[in-house]
Amino acid sequence: MKKTFSGRAYFLVSTLLLLVALATILAVVQFTSTDSMLRLALLSLYIIPIIAAFFFYRKILEKEKAFDETYEKLSAIFEFTPVGIYIAELTSGIILDVNQGYLDMFGYEKSELIGNSSVALGIMDIKEREQLVAEVHQCGFVRNKVMRFKPKSGVPFTCVLSYKLVKIKGKECGIVLLNSASTHKDLDTALLENMRKFQTIFDSSPTGISIVELESGIIFDSNESFLQTYGYTKEEVIGHSTIELGIIRPDDRKKYITELKSEGSLRNREEITFSKSGKKITALLSDIIIDLNGNKYSLTLLNDISNRKELEDQLAVATEKNQVALKAKERFLTNVSHELRTPMNGIIGMVNLLAQTQLNAEQKEYATGITDASNILLAIINDILDISKINAEKMVFEVIPFNVYDTLNNLRLLMEPQIAGKDISVFTHMGAGIPQKIMGDPMRLFQIFLNIVGNAIKFTQQGEINIFINVKKEDLKNIWLEFIIKDTGIGIDPESIPLLFEPFMQASLDTTRKYGGTGLGLSISKRLVEMQGGTIYAESKVGKGSVFSFQIEYEKYIEAEKQPTILLKKDTINEESLSGVRVLLVEDNKISQKVGLRTLSNWGIIAELAENGRLAVEMVAANYYDAVLMDIQMPEMDGIEATTKIRSLASSSSKVPIIAMTASTTLLNKEKCVSLGMDDYISKPFNPEALHDVILKWVNTTKGK
Repeated sequence: MKKTFSGRAYFLVSTLLLLVALATILAVVQFTSTDSMLRLALLSLYIIPIIAAFFFYRKILEKEKAFDETYEKLSAIFEFTPVGIYIAELTSGIILDVNQGYLDMFGYEKSELIGNSSVALGIMDIKEREQLVAEVHQCGFVRNKVMRFKPKSGVPFTCVLSYKLVKIKGKECGIVLLNSASTHKDLDTALLENMRKFQTIFDSSPTGISIVELESGIIFDSNESFLQTYGYTKEEVIGHSTIELGIIRPDDRKKYITELKSEGSLRNREEITFSKSGKKITALLSDIIIDLNGNKYSLTLLNDISNRKELEDQLAVATEKNQVALKAKERFLTNVSHELRTPMNGIIGMVNLLAQTQLNAEQKEYATGITDASNILLAIINDILDISKINAEKMVFEVIPFNVYDTLNNLRLLMEPQIAGKDISVFTHMGAGIPQKIMGDPMRLFQIFLNIVGNAIKFTQQGEINIFINVKKEDLKNIWLEFIIKDTGIGIDPESIPLLFEPFMQASLDTTRKYGGTGLGLSISKRLVEMQGGTIYAESKVGKGSVFSFQIEYEKYIEAEKQPTILLKKDTINEESLSGVRVLLVEDNKISQKVGLRTLSNWGIIAELAENGRLAVEMVAANYYDAVLMDIQMPEMDGIEATTKIRSLASSSSKVPIIAMTASTTLLNKEKCVSLGMDDYISKPFNPEALHDVILKWVNTTKGK
């Protein structure tokens, strides 16, 4: 804003100069005149202009001072007001000056604006400016005109414009004030609009809303959802307290309000409330304290979750019943496992002992038939128990180093009796890059192969069975192996393939009648593959054979540092013989007692019998044993309790190796045995070689200490 002299200031200066000129003329005349009277008169006239000039000059100084003060005030208002202000020629629109508010509003530098017109810069539309100029010419001013402007950024916005016509240096100019429409809008109108919006939300919200006086609980307002939830009309609730209406109990409200005052707000608080009819309503409340006309109110949002709570209660009851049912099922499977496998232990054990005697050809044939039938029955029992374990998510996987080739070799040895008598050949193809050892569960891989290859042998009368193992992919830590089993058997209808992996399902009823089986093997295999993060597929055509493939991810084996070998003392048993070892057999079943004692004695073991856990504790406390074979389910005292009592003995006998023997595969695993104080685990019916190895392992361990 430039500083200029006013018209009055110019008049005072001109008058002063005229008086000074007059005084100068009189002085000249005075000095040239010889008449004394004339000179005196002229001297008076000379002094008068000087005095007048002095007073005129003082007046000019006072006016200038007042002008300076006014200028400073106007300049401060012009520069520092938050409203955008600019001064421009009316006709041309040339901008003469702008304030900082205008620069902030439009994003230009002052040098870019001065001397340019708002139309040329694109700030105003030419037609809108022409209309504005016409209105100014007519009235001399324009007030609160809403117009669109475009700043330097190019994003248009709305402003409220006020325009006052003034003359500057004889030219018609305008002083223009620009205010943002959002800040200029009439506050009452904005408040009214907001109230209307709030009222619309308040009335139409599906959530119950109420405004309640904080201390008294008197309802100030409520919406339709609140009224519907509690069954009242608006007239019935306004001016009445929630306690008076019975919506909330006094103690509950007192506790609620105390917490609300402490926190300032509450979110998703579950409260028990009651409707007009006395119906219990579980409400989820969110609350905040607000101030209305100096009084404290609570703004409450309410959701009726009674139905949800009822469903949750029903679900909790159903879950509890399901847990009871699962426990009953587990107990049933445990009992079934024990009751079925215990006699199987006797049958298989007796046949194994029988096979070690002198038999003629016919007797050997009968013994072999009993063994085969027993193994089939045992396989069916194991399948049923395995699928139950999987469904109960109790299947445990080991991660130990193993050799895939050894697994296949063990499979071949087991399958040789099934292959004998058939015109088929089994070939194994190991792809490049198969590591010598990997980390995983060899028993589960063996079980998958046993089911799939067993089916291939069962349904193939002649031709070939090819087993392919390839590296699918690998990284620094893991390796993905692909296993493919391809046969030339009877094949499967492609439409029946999806059923193959379902429990108790086979390709057809004719297959079941002709070949037997439970239909569980492939279902178990699929679940075992998937539980190890793998996938399994099948392809087949009737009469064209079948192809089963699955992939499993394994960890790579990293060779650990070799540990020093523990050398046994010369007076201990050698690694192959158990002669002279003292073992306590804890078993209540008569047949299992005979099988166990005879099997142990055949290895030269000195075996003693305890018919229950109580006797076992007494015998271990009184005698030395190299190992204890502990049955789990026994009368008077079971194997778990007996183990606990043996471990609590004060003597060294408390450290005797205890090997669990149980016909219930659902009751124990190796990890659980260790947690219960036992050292190892073997299931019944036991494999004689496995029993021999586990006894030898723990006897060697004990003797090596």
